Amino acid sequence: MLLTRDDLDNRERYLNLRNTLATLFDLGAVPVINENDSVAVAELVYGDNDCLGGLLVGAIGAELFVNLTSARGVFAENPDDNPDAAPMPVIEDIGELDLDAMCGAKTTLGTGGMYSKLLSARRVSQLGVPTLILAGREPGALTRAFAGEAVGTFVLSDCKPIPRRKFWLAYHHEPQGTLVVDAGAECALREHGKSLLPAGIVDVAGDFAVGAIVRVVSLSRTMIGVGLTNYGAADLRKIMGLKSSRIAQVLGEAAYAEAVHRDNFLLDPAI
Repeated sequence: MLLTRDDLDNRERYLNLRNTLATLFDLGAVPVINENDSVAVAELVYGDNDCLGGLLVGAIGAELFVNLTSARGVFAENPDDNPDAAPMPVIEDIGELDLDAMCGAKTTLGTGGMYSKLLSARRVSQLGVPTLILAGREPGALTRAFAGEAVGTFVLSDCKPIPRRKFWLAYHHEPQGTLVVDAGAECALREHGKSLLPAGIVDVAGDFAVGAIVRVVSLSRTMIGVGLTNYGAADLRKIMGLKSSRIAQVLGEAAYAEAVHRDNFLLDPAI
């Protein structure tokens, strides 16, 4: 099966893909999936198969993500610099790892190298799915791993999985703009699981419509999360900093009290 990003971005096509894959599994088939390079344009590419594989974990409801690579696993130190370096058998909390420091952002192995593999592992961990990173050229690596032998690196999953719909919202779309919020709104989002209200927005960047995916960042421009906006950029600039009770007064109507509802918001995404 050859896919472009639009096949997973478009909700209807995404659901059709899920149904097709479920039918193939019921028939005992093992689909081989790759990016459709022949028709993909810049805005419709995944970038690498690590990204594509991670997104498919959510589409099929997988219980394990196995990622084969040229390395024997994930190394805390560069084996080129330290010949005695050994693979990490387990990564217990991938959310705490500084991937840029570990991997130098992107390596020369493949499109994204180990960085993209760990980024995909961090994403699927939010679904409650662990990742197994193995050496694809090592004979019997998969068989040995499933037999219980300690090979490669096992990345544990998050103990509080997010809904698959939030996963789809956060990772199947490129953010179209950015909302900068004050300290009070950041605290409400991070500590109390609240929605983002217009009153907490101090700046709006980008030109986007209602229903777009946007980044939400702090005053220091630190990423807080991504979510689906209830208002377009032009309207948000008119109501930012105002209480929700004034939305109708400014816009003529108040379709929503929230700029981004908590049900359509993912905190600390792996992007």
